Amino acid sequence: MSNLFVDHMKKMCQIVIDLGKTPVMWADMIAKYPSAADDLPEETIFIDWNYGWEIDKGGELKKLIEKGYQVWGSPSIRSGPDNWYLTDWAKHFKNQQDFIPYAREAGYTGIVLTSWSTSGIYGYTWDEYYNVLDMEQVRNVYPLSGFRISLAYYSQALKSNSFLSPASFVMKYGMDRFGLSAKHAALLWESLAQSQQMVYNETELNSQQAANTYARRLLSEIKVSRNAKEFDHYILMADLRAHYLSVLQLEFHYNSESFTRSNADDILPKLEQLIENSILLDKRFFDLNQNFLYESELEDQSRIRNLLLHTLYDKIAKVK
Repeated sequence: MSNLFVDHMKKMCQIVIDLGKTPVMWADMIAKYPSAADDLPEETIFIDWNYGWEIDKGGELKKLIEKGYQVWGSPSIRSGPDNWYLTDWAKHFKNQQDFIPYAREAGYTGIVLTSWSTSGIYGYTWDEYYNVLDMEQVRNVYPLSGFRISLAYYSQALKSNSFLSPASFVMKYGMDRFGLSAKHAALLWESLAQSQQMVYNETELNSQQAANTYARRLLSEIKVSRNAKEFDHYILMADLRAHYLSVLQLEFHYNSESFTRSNADDILPKLEQLIENSILLDKRFFDLNQNFLYESELEDQSRIRNLLLHTLYDKIAKVK
């Protein structure tokens, strides 16, 4: 299989060159099949996507540069875990904080900005004989409209020849962009730096609810004098996470041994309250993103974001 794959890479590169273009491929392919680099066209550009120092244990990327190939970096402004109810700001900043200086020191000759907004995993709607009727990405994320600060950090990191502290950058951004005092700029960084992780059990849920509650409190204390709509994205993301964690708490209870049908009357009012809250969150989402996404996409993303809540309600209320 490896020889077939290597031969395929060589053929594809040559086809691209024959079309008058420059072949570009992900560098992890070469890290896995280093022998392929011996025969690939010298015009080939390899892109290392954000974890070269982890995958390149054999020094293959360095060898590529020594052979005369160009290697470009690809720092991600967002990567998983990252979805509607989880924005790991600290990780996103660290991606660029670590990788951009690494790419510069390693001799990379270019940078491509990427944002891994899907997981590469898809859900399918099947018909007879496994014919696919529809395919939908598994990980849906908050729109890029709420991530101007990440783009600004990326831009500044490219200009800087020294280590760019995310904390210092965010605080300066807060003062310059939102007119914050130094105290409130520090609160902005503290709120964004709070732990955001996937939740698989009730212990993790309690910890993440506490962290999110603290982050929301910090955001509520910050006084913004300009670009308030941009700041509202941070508040909305934190509120969406709080909403999701509340739904997850009820789902854990529903799946627990202590749940019986007699408990349904206790859970249904809480779910109905969450549904009402989801309508208010949807309205805020529409207001902030109406000039960024098409209306049909706004509606579709709201549907996906609320799917767990409505599915849980339908099960407990015996709607279907």
